[in-house]
This record gives sequence, structure tokens and C-alpha cells, in this order.
Amino acid sequence: MQRLRSRILLPALMAMLLGSVAFGQFSLTTTFMSNNGQSGNMFDVMSPSGITITDFDVNLDPGTWNVEIYIVNLDPTATNPGSIAQTPTMGPSMGLRADSDSNQWTLVATIANVVSAGTDVATNLAAGLAIPLTPGQRQGFYVTVNNGTAMNYTNGANWGGVAASDSFLDIYEGWGSVYAFAGSFGTGSDPMNPGGSSRIWNGTIYYSTGPIVAGNGQAPQPGLAVLDINGAKEVNGIGVGGTDPNTMAPINGPFFTNISQGTSIDFHFEGAAGQPVVLLAGALNPGVAAFPGIGQLDIGGPVGMGGIPMGIVLVADGNLSTLPDVLFRLDGNGELNFSLPLSSNFPLGVVSTFQSVNLTGGPSVVAISNAVEVTVVP
Repeated sequence: MQRLRSRILLPALMAMLLGSVAFGQFSLTTTFMSNNGQSGNMFDVMSPSGITITDFDVNLDPGTWNVEIYIVNLDPTATNPGSIAQTPTMGPSMGLRADSDSNQWTLVATIANVVSAGTDVATNLAAGLAIPLTPGQRQGFYVTVNNGTAMNYTNGANWGGVAASDSFLDIYEGWGSVYAFAGSFGTGSDPMNPGGSSRIWNGTIYYSTGPIVAGNGQAPQPGLAVLDINGAKEVNGIGVGGTDPNTMAPINGPFFTNISQGTSIDFHFEGAAGQPVVLLAGALNPGVAAFPGIGQLDIGGPVGMGGIPMGIVLVADGNLSTLPDVLFRLDGNGELNFSLPLSSNFPLGVVSTFQSVNLTGGPSVVAISNAVEVTVVP
């Protein structure tokens, strides 16, 4: 569902400027100078040292689109194993090239209602991925919309050749593709011998290097208490809603987001349908207070009376009937969204770290969300 935003001015937030922080995230971009397009692209990537892919930017026509991301299922006995040109030599897919055989792919993410930032402008998917790449192994990707021909790309002349490269990742020229697995554009087909016409995927891959090391903050609690602000990511570059590849559980926080002056802080809450949300703010302090079965607070100073950390500010309480508090209640889909506009001269630095306490309507009564620290940048 597309996120609808109510703009609520909360002056108390404006004064909470505490410092600055950055989080680690690597990225590699091909190009955003398109001259062609279709529903999607198929392309290979390879990491010489091994990385974890966490997110994508894409090049979409104006509008709202549903984006799907697939990866090739590695068949070590196939020709071109792992590549978009993988062709099994045995089994039910024997002789079928991967681009025409959906059985050789796994759907790893569907991101619904992606609003395009415009043609030849990066549109972030906030996909919350954690896809590991084996060192030296080609991995085929299929990035596509499922509701039109909105994916923009660039004609190339060296299928299988490098489209973009850095020390950790290579992205190769590939095919344009008709949804779904219904035809490819480009004459090349042998990744070991690059050549022939291609379609160069337009986009950015975000990734982390080395093993995923979980944070010590509260993880999102799907269905109970989730907080996202402007596509926040944790230290490994995994977004809210992403999973820890070691445990396949929601990735631990805290999460961080940088927001430019003159834009807005966009809050997105999730939890039990129709329940109130209590929004808190304070200095980041992971694990300062734990409440078994409910979650942990990652904001505030030393723990005071009643086990509650000092220095926490109540921003809004959805249990109240006065404005703006009364607006802090999840809708029938268990979601709530609003935006806080920022002026073009809004002070730079950390605004605060936010965390919500959601009523659940269940035995736990309340649940604590992950924490998100917001930093304003030029």
C-alpha cells in the first residue's frame, strides 16, 4: 500500500540537536543515462572477496510500480553456473537457458507501490535485503516491474562485459527482459566470452563487506511494533524489515538515516490494526533498559525509578484525544505515516533517536519498536 502522509508540525523535535553519526554502506552505480526500456533487466554480478547485497536503486518511468527481484539458483553442473545464461545439462531444465526458465530462479523480494523519482533519476527500493555473494562466483539477478514496462536501461555492445566495477563488486552487461521470463533483448550469451549487443541495467547496488555482525539494539517486531524513518538502515546497511542472514530473524537495530535540509522526516509505523502508538525520543543508548516479552529501550540516560531511563521525551501519545496525539493510531492495515517538513536552513546534525511503544491488543499489552536515529545533512 502506498504510504499516505499527514504533515504534522511538532516543534519539540526541532530543538533536539545532539551531535552527528554515520553508518557504513558501500555502493556501486552503473549509469542513469537510459535510451531504452522494458519491464526489467537480467544481469550478472560477481564479488572477488564476498559481500552482502542490501538494497538497490533503479531507473523507473514516472508512476507507481511493483518491483520484483530474483536470483539464479546455482546449478554447479550447468553451463555458466549461477549466471543469467546458466543452462543445466541434466534434470527437468536440461538445455533451457535461465532467462526463459522460471524454475531456475528464486524470488527474493517484492516491493509494492514504489513511487518513481523520475526517469534517469535514482529511485531507492528500501528493499531490506541480505543476499550473500560467494567469492568469485557469478550471480544472476532479474530486477523487474510486474505492472508495466517502466524499467529504463541503456543499449550496450559488450554483453557479459563489465558495466561497473570497484574493489569489491563487478556488475556485467546483460539483457532487457519481458515480464516474466517471456523474452530477452540482446544477442550476447556467453559470459566467458563477452560480446554482442546488450542492455545495461541502470541502477545502484548497496552492499556491505565481511560477515554480518548483528547490533545490540531492539529488532523490529513485525505485526507488533516497527518504526522506519526515510528508509533507515543499520550498521551493515540492511533496512528496517530486513533479516539477519545468520538467524533469518529480523535484523537488530539501532537504525540510522540521513535526511537533507529542505525535505521532510517521514515516519512509518507498523503494528496491530487500530492500536495507539506512543512516540518517544532521546539520546541513542542501545540496551539501556530491557522488558522481557515486550522489548528493550535503546534511548535515554541512566535508568530511573520504575526502570525507565531518564532523558526520554514524549513526542506523541495516541491514547489521548487531543491533537496531534489522536492521530497517532494505526489504521486498519496496521500502519501509520506522517511527515515532518524540514526548512532549507534546518540545523545540521542529529535531530534525535526515535522509538515507539505500540499497544498490541494482545497478552503483552504493549511492544517496543526498533530505534531510529535521524541526522540532518546538507
